[in-house]
Amino acid sequence: MPNAEGLDIFIGIIMGLIGVTGSAACAVRARSLGVSFSGACFLSIFCTSLVPVMGLMYFGDHKLAQLDLLFSFIPAGAFFGFLLGLILSELFKASQHALFFWLDSFGMGIQGVSAIGYISMANKLGPVALLFIGLFCGLAPGMLRDVLLGDVAMAVEQNWYASALAFGCMAALAYLFLVGNWMPDLSTSIVASAIGVVITASLRRIFGYRLAET
Repeated sequence: MPNAEGLDIFIGIIMGLIGVTGSAACAVRARSLGVSFSGACFLSIFCTSLVPVMGLMYFGDHKLAQLDLLFSFIPAGAFFGFLLGLILSELFKASQHALFFWLDSFGMGIQGVSAIGYISMANKLGPVALLFIGLFCGLAPGMLRDVLLGDVAMAVEQNWYASALAFGCMAALAYLFLVGNWMPDLSTSIVASAIGVVITASLRRIFGYRLAET
């Protein structure tokens, strides 16, 4: 079991990455649909912060310092990601769909797979419970974003969206079992999370990239 300092480092890095990637994807999507600056800002921070905070608060074994990291790093990262998304959407106006695709793919993978990596250190849960947590934390923010934008079809019809994340989560779980025996240290959880994110984004690239053109 990792020490408290290791958990703090891990959760701080992951919360920042969740905020940046998820919020940037949300900002690009919102601006491409003509949402106002203030509306895109609220949507980016709200959708990116709400579900990971709720999920990790419920499933994680948090101390006060870790809760402070949750409420500091995700919103801060989300605001920075919103600004980054605005800049990127202006720089790459001709390819906003592809930009959103990649930001969304990595954001979804980081939110889902890293939840498994962190929670596996904080709680001794089985693979089914960890898989459910990963899918919930990875899919819910994007689905909430799409519903609030009135784009329900995007939330339910994307090919290799949930499937890519599921395979990424299962790859992370396999690594946690083979190397960490369900009780991983910090480095094992980081490697497992990285493997899952890369597999999630790769599967979306191989099987679902054409959707970025529509």
